[in-house]
Amino acid sequence: MERVRRIPDRFRWFHETRRSAAVNHGIDPSLLGELLDLGLPHAGAGEDLLLDGIDCTNLSLCLRLRAPRRIALRGWGRALRSEAAGQARRHQLRIVPRCPYPGHPGGCGFRVLPDAVLDAAHETAGATAVLDGCDARVHLPADPSAGQSVPAELRPVLDTLSEVDYQILPRELERDLAFLRDSNLACCMLASTLLVQEAALRGIEARPSFGLTVVPPFAMPHAWVEFRVAGRWTAWDPHLLKALRAWGLCDADSWPDDRALSRFFLRLGARSGPVATHHGLHTDVSMTVV
Repeated sequence: MERVRRIPDRFRWFHETRRSAAVNHGIDPSLLGELLDLGLPHAGAGEDLLLDGIDCTNLSLCLRLRAPRRIALRGWGRALRSEAAGQARRHQLRIVPRCPYPGHPGGCGFRVLPDAVLDAAHETAGATAVLDGCDARVHLPADPSAGQSVPAELRPVLDTLSEVDYQILPRELERDLAFLRDSNLACCMLASTLLVQEAALRGIEARPSFGLTVVPPFAMPHAWVEFRVAGRWTAWDPHLLKALRAWGLCDADSWPDDRALSRFFLRLGARSGPVATHHGLHTDVSMTVV
């Protein structure tokens, strides 16, 4: 709860009901009562009680509750356990946009990955893809960095996150480095912003990356940093690995902070953007990987 309280109340949106907290986040009435006694921020009372959705998501992950997001993340555990050899893999990624205004006049004007810049295979150690409508054929090449530890010159950069906890944050805080330094909390976007800055200060070539995690059964948006090593862009993401360990999805012996993760990421560009749009506006999607 102390970590939840580090986020200022002005960034909260109270819209989760008791029922949605239970269904979407695994927070049953008994647990909810305990959390409220510990100071969980809320609005209203009784049946009109409302909670912040980001608070609920963070608590669900930290407490390892049975909830849709954690169930989706279990794929990481399976993928990391089978990754030791780093063999090439191919997946089919299906992106299904959701109409934000069902029943509107005229047809839906969906565009999938409208701002994507899919790297050529020789430029990155990560996944590449060929897009066909709402489907993408994703190739994860045999990775020379699989199992590779971070080069010594990158260690001080990655160590800047050693005392920072992973926390899903409100959009207003996703690039706020002052908040990170005051709270020791960062989402993937904020952590990658810090690493790019630290690399630049040390004269190390690094680039911000935004894209998708390619881990069956579901893909998810993610931000990370890539460093140019031996002529290739390679991703190390100690912040994500630390979170996966905290959530009980991998162990430190097999996946310490300094293991490369390039093959799990499909880079779409340098900055975050919509996975799909509806007549030019961001719209929600579901993404499955097989």
